[in-house]
Amino acid sequence: MATSLIKVINHNLVVAMKAGNKEVVLTLRNLISEAKNAAIEAKEDVNDSHYLIAIKRMVKKLKCSIELFNKGGRNDLVEKEASQLKIVEEYLPVSLSEEETKRIVENAINSTSAKTIKDMGTTMKWIRENTNESLDFSMVNRLLKEKLSV
Repeated sequence: MATSLIKVINHNLVVAMKAGNKEVVLTLRNLISEAKNAAIEAKEDVNDSHYLIAIKRMVKKLKCSIELFNKGGRNDLVEKEASQLKIVEEYLPVSLSEEETKRIVENAINSTSAKTIKDMGTTMKWIRENTNESLDFSMVNRLLKEKLSV
């Protein structure tokens, strides 16, 4: 049986606290808080799916922050956010390769009979509903645009 993500993160938090690694402690506490917020939004008890939601949200926020800080010339903040991103990304499930994602996209296009870029929303919805895989949806979006704009 696989170890729960909650247990792994809490264990790593305790280890970081004992080691005095303030950056990891702060990042993991933010992650735990984000997971609890996701559970509150869903009106459920906290479980691994809430942690996955929290991880994905934090990755998205941190990438956006890094981009904005780069544009603003704030290299000190870029480094801080990048190190937090590295910590959080350790807990992300491994995404499918581009080839596997292409197969899923092609299957979705065939299943929804998508012909143009206007059918992209329907196709994305089909992919979300019919795949349990860990997909990089920015890659899915790019691949769909390539296939449907031809």
